Amino acid sequence: MYLKRHFRKLRTALIAAVTGAAVLFALPGCGGAPFGGGSSGNGSLPGSGASGNGSLPGGGAPSGNGSSPGSGAPAGTGTPEDSTDKAVISFVQSDEMAGLDSYEQVSRTESFLEELADTGAIAAGSVEAYPDMELVSYQQNDGCLCFVDFRDYEPWTSALSGGTGPASAAAPSDGIAPARAVAKNQDNAVIVLAVGLFDDAQENLDYYADAQALFDNTPDVHGEVILATPENMRTGLARTDMAILECHGCLCPIGGQVMTLMRLYTVGMDAAQDPEYQDDVANRRIVKSLQEDGSYHYLVTPYFFEFYYGTSGLGGAIVHLGSCHGFGDSSGADTGDNYVLSNTLLMNGAEAVIGHDNSVYTAYDRAVLMTELEYLVSGGTIGAAVSYAEEQYFDNDRDFMLTHGNQEARENAQNHRASHNEIRGNSEAVVFYDAGGTVPPEEQWPQQGSPDWASAYADILRGYPESAQFILVCVDQDDIPELVVAEDSAHAMGADLYTWSGGQTVYLGYTGTFGAFQVKPHQNTIVSYETYAGISDVFVLGIENAQLVTLETLYNDEYGAPEGTQPQYLINGYSVSRDDYYRELGIVTDESALIYVGYGYGYENTEYYISDMEEGPQYYIAG
Repeated sequence: MYLKRHFRKLRTALIAAVTGAAVLFALPGCGGAPFGGGSSGNGSLPGSGASGNGSLPGGGAPSGNGSSPGSGAPAGTGTPEDSTDKAVISFVQSDEMAGLDSYEQVSRTESFLEELADTGAIAAGSVEAYPDMELVSYQQNDGCLCFVDFRDYEPWTSALSGGTGPASAAAPSDGIAPARAVAKNQDNAVIVLAVGLFDDAQENLDYYADAQALFDNTPDVHGEVILATPENMRTGLARTDMAILECHGCLCPIGGQVMTLMRLYTVGMDAAQDPEYQDDVANRRIVKSLQEDGSYHYLVTPYFFEFYYGTSGLGGAIVHLGSCHGFGDSSGADTGDNYVLSNTLLMNGAEAVIGHDNSVYTAYDRAVLMTELEYLVSGGTIGAAVSYAEEQYFDNDRDFMLTHGNQEARENAQNHRASHNEIRGNSEAVVFYDAGGTVPPEEQWPQQGSPDWASAYADILRGYPESAQFILVCVDQDDIPELVVAEDSAHAMGADLYTWSGGQTVYLGYTGTFGAFQVKPHQNTIVSYETYAGISDVFVLGIENAQLVTLETLYNDEYGAPEGTQPQYLINGYSVSRDDYYRELGIVTDESALIYVGYGYGYENTEYYISDMEEGPQYYIAG
């Protein structure tokens, strides 16, 4: 009885708060759906987060709807500005909701919202509960349709075996892609990649830095990575040969019809400054979703694309739809042909759409996308490109994650309903109009055969136990990576480092602690630590003439100096002040430029991975 009384008192207080404060918040705090963002940097193959290796990009959370393994950490636009939003979030975060199953959460939230509707704080008769989908919907008085979402979004921020994070790169513009100023013709491929996976704008752009590099370095390809903002999405896909949408997706019911919805990037967006927003809300082109952690986002519906692109706005483009449920749901959810986003895009004039039929791991989608892109810009067809990607990474994300995921991801994937690639439209579509799908990929892409250094590294790895782990990393400025092998992660253990010089492998030495060390890729900088008895040694190493050399040392015994003596702070053996020491240490150990390599950041030393590295070493380069 006490719980019920306290529950009623809480609801009464929240309703009074929202009713009394409504005048203070005239604008809804709208955003998109709470569909993860972890990295989506979840590790690449190799390397966690964005791959930086140009081909097997990894990572990220499954951009799912919660029916399978979540979609990453919720990424919000900030604290809700609308007083109703605040009341709803306060309610779902209350102690009375803690520990309840989703059915009970939906039921109680429905009751709470109905009481809000009775006060006039939200539209009367607008509350709808969907316990099987773990959702409750309601309509704000300004017409904005809102969802309260109790689905589980697991943040798989390190899902693949090996790596550290997205490679940093100069940020492309987040505006409308200037690539589209190039005339669309048979001699050019115009490609736009719109991203809305993470809270941070730069993280979105960096996660696809390898795609931008591919665009920049491929003749006659004019491409740009942009943010998937509402403004960009209203016009940014027109006049392209290929449009790529890398956003989280879900299934939600609108007007009794289950639809594919897609989250946009709206962090920091002021709805009052968006002149199209109110019309989009009124016509259900934009809806809002709130989650119990307080995050909230814009979601766009199929109506959004129908309105802004009509029947021909996509002009024959190939569309890669990276969101979950872009092709509906293989479990049989009744989405209806006109409400599956892939079909909407075809009706908008796309020549072909590639996407997924379930909640999909972003790691898998990104692996397929990058292989697909390299194939397409080499003159192949979309059908052949997807087939080739599936030969490399399976035809579904479950098998991919069971093979390439770390231990936690593999365990999660056991219960994941596999998401498969689908193509609708013309599977013979190409990005160069004059290519016609006639370029034999086996002759022009990808290059076959293993480089000598990769085979030599494979031979070295076969001499280590299967319990060891390996990774490739470009330490110095040449294009041939070094090989790192570690056998254990104990404190006293380091890792072996090999390079390729003069047509043969060279053993550089053993360094690191806990089986790993740090590298600034392509900057000839290795940072290795040793700590013992309150003493800290930091070694900055590099490669010169196929030898490992010491470039700088830092030493302090701040926590290990004998009692009654002053601690020592040394740089290259010379005494310095504590402030100067820590200033230099901060520069040397700047995490934004360093990646870890070694045990816990590499691949299991099994024949599967060794042979795969030998055939495709570029996929195993960290950073």
